[in-house]
Amino acid sequence: MQERRRPLTIHVSTGEGVGSTRLAAFDAALQQAGAADLNLIPLSSIIPPIATIVEGPLPSRSAGFGDRLYCVLASQTTSESKDRASAAIGWVQAVDGRGLFAEAHGNDPEEVAAIVRATLIDMTGRRSEQKWGEIHISQATTDRCDGTPVAAVAIAAYGTAQWEPSW
Repeated sequence: MQERRRPLTIHVSTGEGVGSTRLAAFDAALQQAGAADLNLIPLSSIIPPIATIVEGPLPSRSAGFGDRLYCVLASQTTSESKDRASAAIGWVQAVDGRGLFAEAHGNDPEEVAAIVRATLIDMTGRRSEQKWGEIHISQATTDRCDGTPVAAVAIAAYGTAQWEPSW
């Protein structure tokens, strides 16, 4: 007998930031995306069949400062004048909800989006036993850098967990 699982809502959010350093710009972008006060735990790109994808700000519900956030993350920072930072996450789901994420980052937003799309087309092509829906892309792109570091993030947040005492 197969265990029945609770539904999962995965939140996709983006952010852009400016800071005195690349790390400070990254933190500002995470702040805008709603994930700055959490420890990011990277996941690979598989969406379980029980999942629904929602775009928009991450919910601030019960996550505490320093809690774990399980996520797929794309991020780009730059301090090169005239460059932009762009980060994108794309996804596609089958009829039963299972799906795939793909992420990319770079300085050219059109190229970043094209990489995400091409990756998802390739990944779904290897899984031809599924009937896949349309490809969705969520992307953040900064204005051109003027010498002050800029960052862009795109994040797919699966959920948070508190830390358990280890000693």
